[in-house]
Amino acid sequence: MAYAFRTHLFIIFSAWCITAKGQIEPQLVPPILDKFDIRGVHFIPGKNLLVSHGSDDNLKIWRLSDGKMLHKVVLEEYQNPNGLAVAPNGQSVAFVTYNRVYWLNTDDFSLRQSADMPEEDGMQQYEYQSCAFSKDGQILYVGGGNYGEIVLWKVPLNGTKLERISKIALAPQVLDGPEAEPSKGVRTISLTADGKGVLASGGGRESYLFTLTDRKARHLANMNGSYHTVLSNGQIITSVFASDKSIIKINSQAYQLVSSLSVPFRVVRLVSFPKSNKCLLVGNNQYAILNADVKKIEGPFQLPTGGVRCMAVDEHEANVAYGGVSDEKARLAIRHLKSQADILTLGVSLFQAGKVFANSDANWFLVGKSFPGYLKTLHIQGGSLQVRTLPPAEVLKMAALSQKNRGIFYTLDGNLLSFDADMPGSSFAKAGDARIDNALIISEQGNRAAALTNSGILVFDLERKVQIAHLLHKPESR
Repeated sequence: MAYAFRTHLFIIFSAWCITAKGQIEPQLVPPILDKFDIRGVHFIPGKNLLVSHGSDDNLKIWRLSDGKMLHKVVLEEYQNPNGLAVAPNGQSVAFVTYNRVYWLNTDDFSLRQSADMPEEDGMQQYEYQSCAFSKDGQILYVGGGNYGEIVLWKVPLNGTKLERISKIALAPQVLDGPEAEPSKGVRTISLTADGKGVLASGGGRESYLFTLTDRKARHLANMNGSYHTVLSNGQIITSVFASDKSIIKINSQAYQLVSSLSVPFRVVRLVSFPKSNKCLLVGNNQYAILNADVKKIEGPFQLPTGGVRCMAVDEHEANVAYGGVSDEKARLAIRHLKSQADILTLGVSLFQAGKVFANSDANWFLVGKSFPGYLKTLHIQGGSLQVRTLPPAEVLKMAALSQKNRGIFYTLDGNLLSFDADMPGSSFAKAGDARIDNALIISEQGNRAAALTNSGILVFDLERKVQIAHLLHKPESR
């Protein structure tokens, strides 16, 4: 018999261990299932942990000593995290969805959530999009809004209701400027160095300041940028796209331009170092390091993947974490800054959203996307992974795999097809005509298959590619 399980993405997780001889060897960790790209990653200070989130509506906690995923927070549909913040003491991780705030305790992984967005804010079609803790970690500030407004809220660490602090409208010409990248509300928010204000990047490429004492908001036109971050000395770094490059601005605590530098790629994220006055300039497949003290940029350094949307620096400023996706391969890894080499791979995703089916020993798998395209098989044996691409097929509905690397699957367009994974380049063979509604199984040798339909059980000879029996259901008497 074979069984099937479904998921949104198949990820093989590898880690590295140091042997008694001091040699580094790869280890294959049991597969963990996920989906699409990685959108945020943060180190948790004092915990030796990393938190990540992506487009699968889940939040994941990783142990950095061996790359093991310790905990996964599965959220309701449409409750995917928009922004995430880690408390200064590392005891709590907060993240926002479009209408709620969640707090995850990093000791026992218990989860709390706020009430839904206040009705008056929901009627304005506002969304929560970014968040940042106060300096003492007791208050969470939440930035968001809609296409035409930037809004700031706050909520106590143990609170449930968010209070709106202030909002500011964007002028139409600012929203639709020729070099602007329109954003629905806020990209990022940060506390100012003195903790008395909140900076926000939003709109096209605008910077805003919310002062917490008088609850007023103003546009910082002289330090506009698509993204921003605050350094440990209080300087504010902003970036602006300029064709195929970016202009990096170093601004004072008084919001005045100090210096500007150019980098030869488009910066998609700015990440400050926790101690020194440095900043990561994150690009799609590369990054550089800004040293604000000497006003110089080191790099760029290439990354082994594209689609990078997030990076983080650990508390010791020795390593960075990054997440990206390209060519259907998502990657979540730790890189040593001094050597510029990856030292731990937390996730290497081989497939996009779809379904995964396994044989009874769970040592080989059939993976299909949630849209028509190529199928892939994975064979795990002796710590190694073999991947084979099969011919294109329609969307999988169900499948069954034997112990002899033979399989059968049923597609959404009603085709029942069989294949032999040991024969490279072999095409699918039509196994029979049937409407399969409930289940599909295969013998261990892969020469027989059966399907449960609403009218009965169908049995197929996969060697001859014919149906050999139809066992009808008998109406149950009452």
